[in-house]
Amino acid sequence: MLEDLTPPDRTRKCKMGRIMESLDDKDQGILQKALDNPEVWAAKTLARELTMRGLSITEGPLGLHRNKSCGCVRGCLTIFGQRRKERLRLVSVRL
Repeated sequence: MLEDLTPPDRTRKCKMGRIMESLDDKDQGILQKALDNPEVWAAKTLARELTMRGLSITEGPLGLHRNKSCGCVRGCLTIFGQRRKERLRLVSVRL
């Protein structure tokens, strides 16, 4: 029953990351400025404004992306961790 069980793909971007990729460069810059200013743009407010403009997102995924706790960052850390392990193996083999 579980023969094909595999770990989840950790390179998938979160919903906010996918929205960012779908925008042109100008809109990406505008959205990034909003994400970088939580004092001006609370997560709930920004999520509501994006949804009103046709970009469906809630404050939860937006907040995780803003705090770098989302799949975008986890995917990068997983890749980095694998490369680090490979380097450590090479160093130990050389010793």
